[in-house]
This record gives sequence, C-alpha cells and structure tokens, in this order.
Amino acid sequence: MVIGILVQGWKVLVFYWCLEHEAIYEVKSIGNFDQIMDRMQLCKLINICPILLEAKRIMETSMKHLYYNNSPPPRDHPRRQLCRPQAHNLISVKFSDAQRYRFKITPCFTTGTPHTHNSSTAVLAADSFDAVSSVGYFSGDDISDPDATGLPVFTNRKNRGSAVASIVQHCADFTDFKPAELGVDIAPWSYAYFIRKLNIFPALKKTASEVVRLDLIGTVNQLVGEIEYIYDNFDKEEDYPVDPQVAKNFRRLVPKTLDHPKQNRWLLNQVVMYKVPYFDKYRIELVRLTLRMSEDPKTGKAKIDEQVTTFSRDVFTVDTNWITEHAKLLAKELETVNVKQAISFLTTKAPRRDELFDQEVAFCEEPERKQYDFYGPTAVLAKDRFDAFASIGYFSGYDISDPKATGSDVFSHRKNRGSAVASIVQHLANVSDFRPAEQGVDIDPSTFTQFIRGLVKFPGLKKTENQIVRLDLTGPVDQLVSEVQYIFDILEKDEDYPVDPQVAENFRLLVPKYLQNADQNRWLLNQVAIHKVRYFDKLRVELTRVTLWIKEDKKTTLAYIPDQVATLSRDVFTVDTQWITEHAESLAERIDTVTVEQALAGLTTKPPRREGFVDDQNLAWDMEEEKEEQCEFFGRSRFNLQKLRI
Repeated sequence: MVIGILVQGWKVLVFYWCLEHEAIYEVKSIGNFDQIMDRMQLCKLINICPILLEAKRIMETSMKHLYYNNSPPPRDHPRRQLCRPQAHNLISVKFSDAQRYRFKITPCFTTGTPHTHNSSTAVLAADSFDAVSSVGYFSGDDISDPDATGLPVFTNRKNRGSAVASIVQHCADFTDFKPAELGVDIAPWSYAYFIRKLNIFPALKKTASEVVRLDLIGTVNQLVGEIEYIYDNFDKEEDYPVDPQVAKNFRRLVPKTLDHPKQNRWLLNQVVMYKVPYFDKYRIELVRLTLRMSEDPKTGKAKIDEQVTTFSRDVFTVDTNWITEHAKLLAKELETVNVKQAISFLTTKAPRRDELFDQEVAFCEEPERKQYDFYGPTAVLAKDRFDAFASIGYFSGYDISDPKATGSDVFSHRKNRGSAVASIVQHLANVSDFRPAEQGVDIDPSTFTQFIRGLVKFPGLKKTENQIVRLDLTGPVDQLVSEVQYIFDILEKDEDYPVDPQVAENFRLLVPKYLQNADQNRWLLNQVAIHKVRYFDKLRVELTRVTLWIKEDKKTTLAYIPDQVATLSRDVFTVDTQWITEHAESLAERIDTVTVEQALAGLTTKPPRREGFVDDQNLAWDMEEEKEEQCEFFGRSRFNLQKLRI
C-alpha cells in the first residue's frame, strides 16, 4: 500500500493505492488536515503509520495556537521545523517489502497568513466568549432501544436516534467539547473544532448556514421573541418543520448570576438532533448566540446589555445510508450511547448550574423533572405552556359494543372493540391522573404529559403519525375551525382511511365563552378521538390539540381569540386488535372495563365549569345513525402536503 500526502498551506490532498484490491482510491476533494486524518482514521490507516500520528499531533497543536492567538505558530514550533520554507521533505517509513509509505510535504507558511475557513461561524477568536452555556435537545420521537449497543445501533432503523447521538457525542468528545464535565469554562478553540469535526464527518452534510443580526434591548422575553420571529422566517424556507421549542430553550441558557466578574461575554449554544416526521431522515442543528452580560449592582443578578449581536444556525443532514453501509466500522470506532446520554453529555451540569441558572428551568436528567424526559415536541409540555385546559372525548364511527359486557369478553370479542379501546384509554388516563371531568380547566400539565407517554408505551397501541402545524389565526372561531379543517383536508392524502371533519368542528365547542380567571390566557384545546374504521376490524386513537392565546374583551367581558400564530398537534395511535385478543385475560385482570360513553364522559370537561365558558351546544359523540354520512369521505378531494407551511 502506498499513501501520498501533499500539503499546501493548510490544504491537504491524499491518495493511496491498495495492493490487496489492486485499485487506486483518491480523495478528490481537497480539504483540511483534520478532514483527511478523520477519513484515514476511519479507514484504519492511522493505526499502522506512526508518522501520521506525529503529523496529526503537530497539526492539532498548531491549530490550537491559531484559535487562541489568531496567528500562525512561532518559528520554533515543530510544524515550522517540519515544513521549512524553500525546502521539500521526503519522509519514508518501511514496514515490509509489500508496503511503503511516502509523504511529500511542501512549505505551509510561505505567506505568513493564517488560513481562514469560508464559514463565518466555524472559526471563533479566542476573545469571542468568556463562558459557555450549552444544552442538548432531541426534537421528534426517539424510538431507539436505550439498551442497544454496538452494531445494532447503526444497522437497525429504529435505533437511528441513538446512532446520531453517538456520532454527535463522538465529535464532541474528540474535540474536548464537554459541557457536562467542564461546565461554563470551555475553550473557544474546542467549540470551533467541534463545528469543524461535524463539518468533516463523512455521514454529515452541511445543508444550511444562517447568520442573523439581533437588536436586543436587555430582556430575556425580548430575546426569545426575536429568535421565535427568526424561526418563523426559517420555517418558510425549510422542507420540514422547524421546532419552536428550540427558540424557547434559550430561556434556559441565560445565566441567573455571573460566577466571575470577567464572565461578560457568553455563548448560548444548543445542539439539536431532529427526527423528521414520517421519514427515516435526521438532521443536526447547531444554534448559538453570543451575548454581552453584566451584573446588576442592586440585585446582584445577571442582566443582558443592550447590544447588537448575531444569531447563528448550522444544519447538518444525516446520511442514514452511509451509516448503514459503514455500520461495522462505526460500531468498532465509536462508543455507542443513547439519546438521553448524549443530551446529558452536551448539557451544562451542576454544581455551577445551581448558582448560574434559573431553577424553574431544569434540564431533563434531573429527578424532579423525569416526567419531561420524553423528547417528542408534542409530548413535552413545560409548566408554562398553558394556563387552562379544555378537553372533549369523541367517537367516530359505529359503536356496536355490548354495554353490559365485562371482563375478558370486552377484549376477546370482536364486536366489543369499541369498549375495549375505550377501557384502555380510560385506564391510561386514570393511571396518569388525567381527569378532565373532575379537574375541569385546572389540569396539571404533567398529568397530560404522562397520559401521552402512557399511550406511547402501551403495547397494544402503535404511534403511526405525528404532525405539528402552524395556524395563522385572525380572531373568529369560524376561522379557527376552517383552518383546522383545511389542514385535515391536506393531511388526508397521507391517510389510509378518511379523516373525520367533525374533529375540526368540535373545536368550536372547546373555545371558552368567557374567562373565569384573568390569568387564564394560554389555553390548550384537546380532543381524544377513537376512530372505528368502517367495514374493517381496525381502530385508532387520535390526540388533536390546539395551543393558543385567548383574551378577555374589557367592554363585553367575553373571551375572544386575538391575532396570533397558534400550533396544532396531532398524534395517531393504531390499535393492535390481535394483541388485545391474545392478551384478553391479562387485560381484564388489570383494567376496569367501561363503555364508550363512560370513557368519553370522563375525558370531557364537565359542568359546572363548562356551563360558564363553553357554547350552549351538546357535546355529542355522533354515534347516532343519522350521522352515518359523516363517515363516508372516500370521495373527498386530496391536497398536497407541501402546500402547508409546517
């Protein structure tokens, strides 16, 4: 095997000839030394060539000097000695008669000008920040096996989340970017090197890079609002939805106090691993913001100075095919971790966080917040996500269940499928303490989160769909209903069975007529719908909810919907009827059976609270025969999902 390395400045061209395969492999793209060494390390060439290890060590040392001083290494630096101007070095190392390695190294510092990366966000000067506040975040549903290790992490499609997390942690650990271990005291060169490492990893492709100016007036709310506005603009250009929770996470990153008076320049960083709904597609986002902060002499707390700063975002698309093809190599070279471990590794940890960060915004690994460790964007609800909750239960189709059936008969007989599914849903709600009929609008968000988690984990239910859609609301309730119906018309294209339009109409019943409490401005309107597919032994459970602002008219004291951008979320769970039949006896022992009507009544916000704020319409379940026409949607028009800006 013969390897040739041509170094020109900071650029490197590598080619090698493999005698075993009688083929020539050439790295056609000219990259930096780190890119070449990374590829060669993956090819297992680095371990059999000591001169490459020495060259790598010299190169890394010189790059650290560049990041700290923004200048080339001194004249007595080993790399200066190795790459003397006006001289060419030819180094040969003999391993065997069949293998010979030749390295031709040309001068590197003939001009005396350091190399600068094309990306304005890749290289950070040494004085760019004094402290780092970082958080890891996974957007989407992580269905990876948390106990999977080795080869299955990279070969099994369901373990993609763990595979991506392992790659990110490898890049961070390789570049000494360790927020969990080092706290806020992270070297600027380490973070810049981390970005470069992601940029050169073969399975990652940089697809987007944005740098936006921010005019800050000094409040955290204004900072988060500005980033949300930027993300709304990003959303228009993206092929897939942008998670709004990323913008909200910056509230967690702002320090509460300054640990050291010289920590005035802060880097707020997020490493986001994103699972694209419906597809085997992932992407990694690096979102960061540099802030000047000072200490308030009166309160001693940290405050954001009025300033003009920059918001940066880099997006890397994950090549899942490459990961599968090189699974053996990755399993051998990388330490596999699950998503939660990677997020913990990338998040600034205690004890510094106890002093620096707001206690109301804890990170996911803390014991008191374990109920929020499910990383789906539609399942994790912060305490301040809503002030009031209105819910309704709904059955779509015909319920032919025997209302007198109990025990195993409910789960074993096909005609009792409606009661079986209703009993399961009611059981999961009771276990999670999610009781809209008893608790009214004052529901603890954690109970609703636990209810969603219960549906996800139940063996007889399989989550098949997840949508998050932006709603541009102009005020009237009719416009809200029409927007939801329009979205359902578009989503119907991807459905195996029709979408019931009554689900959209039900939101008319959930909008409050007036506010009983002036603080109840943020509402979550929720529907738990059980759909019976006509002519088939198939059922599904849908959670459809809208989060929006509702305010009170001071003149009329009536509630109204202001102009806003709301969010509609929809989760679909397919019922495994065969599993229910096989485990009928076990289910009957653990679950109290109820009828469909009883389950829906327990999931619906009840009087007396509802009498004050829900329109005077019956919350019917539409099981009457005259509603038959509403289930026949097979001839309805279908729209392209791309028409929606999600």
